[in-house]
Amino acid sequence: MPNKVTLSNYSYNSNFKKPFNSKTIFFGSEKEYTPTVYLAGPDVFARNPLEIAAKKKKICEKYGIEGHFPLEKKLNLEGLTPEQIGIKISQTNEDMMKNCDLIIANMTPFRGPSMDVGTGFEMGFMRALGKPVYAYTNSVISLYDRTKSSIRELGGKLTKRGTDILEDPKHMRLENFGLTDNLMTEGAVLSSGACIKKESAPPNKVYTNLKAFEETVKQVAEDIKVGKLKITTK
Repeated sequence: MPNKVTLSNYSYNSNFKKPFNSKTIFFGSEKEYTPTVYLAGPDVFARNPLEIAAKKKKICEKYGIEGHFPLEKKLNLEGLTPEQIGIKISQTNEDMMKNCDLIIANMTPFRGPSMDVGTGFEMGFMRALGKPVYAYTNSVISLYDRTKSSIRELGGKLTKRGTDILEDPKHMRLENFGLTDNLMTEGAVLSSGACIKKESAPPNKVYTNLKAFEETVKQVAEDIKVGKLKITTK
């Protein structure tokens, strides 16, 4: 019998397979598993990704949640080409997401004004699976303002299209919705009944500051506590 996962008024069957020796907790006569969360973000590109992962997992454990990081599974990559290695990592990450209940995505801008594109895909992947999407960012500046600043810093010129639309040097419109990032990524979070936690981290800690991350984990735990987010087996 598949697990039933519900978030607010939104429900679906996840066919969740309890992975990685998840702990089991009990509430009354109903058996529930500790929620498992996929920890997405550009953290994997840091010099010390496993240290960051360990800190994130510890925070998750503090709130009764089990975190899983993309690099935690050891892969046999012997004899593979770089392209084959990339595809194997992609497939492994997809399998891990399928076996997690929800995602917490790090939407902090990465190598440009927008978030890491791989993380954006993972948010969409989980949303398409019908799983809750939570997120945080260490920037409080909107995508629109970040994009304008980035173009100007590169010596580009912004031009007007009509009275209220700005174009980049290639005459492409700048989306101005006042959102954290691309509307599809923020939409995935809001449609899940969650919100994006934001923190203005100093430049030297933009990828290591975990205050907004912990606030997001705390929100997941609170949503579980009040019954907004519930994972049960029957």
